[in-house]
Amino acid sequence: MSKYITNKFGKDFRANLYNDADSLFALNVSNQNQIVDSWNCDQGPLGPNQLKPGDYNVTYYVDSLNIPLYSDGTFLFDISFIIELNGIIHDFQVENKVIEPEGDGVSFPQLKDYAIEELKKEGRWRPGILGGEVVKTREYVRVYISLKN
Repeated sequence: MSKYITNKFGKDFRANLYNDADSLFALNVSNQNQIVDSWNCDQGPLGPNQLKPGDYNVTYYVDSLNIPLYSDGTFLFDISFIIELNGIIHDFQVENKVIEPEGDGVSFPQLKDYAIEELKKEGRWRPGILGGEVVKTREYVRVYISLKN
């Protein structure tokens, strides 16, 4: 099939088609003020003090949250949020969580709120870039909450 396409439309047909599709996607996002998932950006967003795009993971160590916990382990959340053009973050959603043992599930709302408040304290983000333009971006962050010993 590749040979047929090359013979019929030319050697650079696929590359040109991909470029055209990317340009249309970027134009549509810009015209409609859409939110772009971070993995669809040409350059991903940057967290506060992050030097290059990539996975942003953060661990918060706490002495006590005044929350009834049944373990002294680490709690994991994958949290998504929107980064506005000015770097403000909002619309936090928990995409995944690992809370062990099962009894700590009752503390999930407090742990989630704590993780979100800590993320907010970190400061402004740089949104992603698509087609040379800064775009509103949905970013996904892995957050660990670990109790200090």
